Amino acid sequence: MDEPGTRKASGRGRRPGVPATRDRILREALGLFAAKGYAATSLRAVARAAEVDPSLVVHFFGGKDSLFAAALGLLEPFQSRLAALREGNPADLPRLLAETYLGAWEDPDVSTSLSMIVRASTESPAAAELVRRSLESRALQTLVDDRTAAIRAQAALGQLFGLAVSRYLIGVQPLASLPFAELVDLAEPGVRACLEAPVDSPSSAGAQAEP
Repeated sequence: MDEPGTRKASGRGRRPGVPATRDRILREALGLFAAKGYAATSLRAVARAAEVDPSLVVHFFGGKDSLFAAALGLLEPFQSRLAALREGNPADLPRLLAETYLGAWEDPDVSTSLSMIVRASTESPAAAELVRRSLESRALQTLVDDRTAAIRAQAALGQLFGLAVSRYLIGVQPLASLPFAELVDLAEPGVRACLEAPVDSPSSAGAQAEP
């Protein structure tokens, strides 16, 4: 018996099961979000790309916000690599962070997810809010344990984000054609400066402000 909402396959072979169908929908959604943006991607368009009935997209994901949030979840392996950096020598963290973050943009699978985040968050307040929640709850927590360290990590990731957008999305030269090792050499000092910068905690700042 065919899965409800799944279109008949033309040709031989068994129809993929529920996990494969859900994964196909998610992958097609990821590609559309990255290529067209959040606002221009509809559930019907995702269903067409995945060759399923729109009701099946709703069945698995509920709505577009939930589908977009699930697509963000495809970055979990990347976030796990960030988390692993905490186990190393802190002195090596700035370079390793630059290598890991920029290296993700070199990976076609990961870069599609990252491109989706950039495009969607710049054109849709709703998508930007989902991205913000994801970054605050996942990416930063893989690197830091406290608020002061989170501020430093945000600054470091912001520097890397700017480099990534200039190189991989806009194609600014000569940055876009710079060998990867040289790109990391360029990024490392700025990342190190952010991670090691003194940051006043809210409590100490408040204490200094008191008469």
